[in-house]
Amino acid sequence: METKNKRAAVEKSIEYLGEFSKNIIPKSQKIVKQVHENELPDNPPKMNEVFLFRKEEDTEEIKQFSERLYKLGALDVLNELEFFSAAMVHGLADEEVTYTPIVKPYTSVVAFLYPAICTYRKNDLNAYTNVMELFKIWNGRLQKENLELAKQQLDQDISSIPNIQIKSIGVK
Repeated sequence: METKNKRAAVEKSIEYLGEFSKNIIPKSQKIVKQVHENELPDNPPKMNEVFLFRKEEDTEEIKQFSERLYKLGALDVLNELEFFSAAMVHGLADEEVTYTPIVKPYTSVVAFLYPAICTYRKNDLNAYTNVMELFKIWNGRLQKENLELAKQQLDQDISSIPNIQIKSIGVK
């Protein structure tokens, strides 16, 4: 029974991976391509755990950028991300199976759409809570992996440097 359940979770994970790559990635890439460089905010909001703007970040420039994202289909992408995230967060699929293939696209899409998420959450604090939770988990894990990789590289670099000592005259 346990093996059967594990197999079902892996199969569901593969289904969600397919949906993510077939729907979310192309739609989000289309939005990114349609956003011109001059439309990007000069001072983008810094991400925080509650996915809400700080007072000084809630500017007209950010509002216009969020509206542009909405017009390009950001709500559709965010809703699909919410369904995907809910499946991962609530154990419908095995998030460890899906993590490696899509952690970078997932975190990139959420980061890019962050202003739209914050704008929407101003009126509905329950919006996109699964996206927020999965992002926190996966982004934290990804940062930790990157730091561990950097640490390993530093350890290799340190160990490759010879430890040569010069002895003083008359000292053995």
